Amino acid sequence: MLWYANDDRITVPVNTVEQQKKQIIFKMLENHADVIAALRPIPNYWFIDGGYELETVFRFVLGSPKARIPGCATMVARGYGGNYRPSKGNIAGKTIVDGGAIVAHVSKWPLGKGVAWNSHYWHEIMQRAWLGSVGSVGACALHDGHHNDFAMQICADVLSEKLEGKFGPVWRWNKRPGVRNDYGDALAMCYMGAAFDGIGTGGVIEVKTRKKYSQKDLRK
Repeated sequence: MLWYANDDRITVPVNTVEQQKKQIIFKMLENHADVIAALRPIPNYWFIDGGYELETVFRFVLGSPKARIPGCATMVARGYGGNYRPSKGNIAGKTIVDGGAIVAHVSKWPLGKGVAWNSHYWHEIMQRAWLGSVGSVGACALHDGHHNDFAMQICADVLSEKLEGKFGPVWRWNKRPGVRNDYGDALAMCYMGAAFDGIGTGGVIEVKTRKKYSQKDLRK
């Protein structure tokens, strides 16, 4: 079962100067940290998408006291599409493998460690989940109510073709014009995060190393 929300207590106005934008995003993350800390049970991980403002997210994860939630490791995550090409040189910890191919891994960036993940792979896993029976392994289900915007964003990316390339599968995604896909991105990352924590997602996924990460593990 899923829970989701759009926290719009603070927004980034159009044409905001760069420094002010970073300050607003940092405050957004601090606000959301209070929501995460109040959850029961406390989740093992809080993954924050760093694709939009990587420096600010790292500054929050590694420097803000609010990011240090007891029992919950706060981690930067960054999705890559067709350019996801993990190599021994950029693998710095746990990996998630499906069919012999790495689909997510702990990576070391100049700012610190986080999780790099194959967004094309996990978007397919996420969308297929809605076809499963309620309660079955890896399936998605929502509470009663109206979820039109959520549903539109989940379906915003359309898989038009999947090929077997030289280095593994290649996904061809088309985005529906004028439709946001934020919820789709977030839910795909949730599926990656579940697998990262060793929770099955319906596929044959192998997690190498069961290490539980903490903030000090993620520094340079």
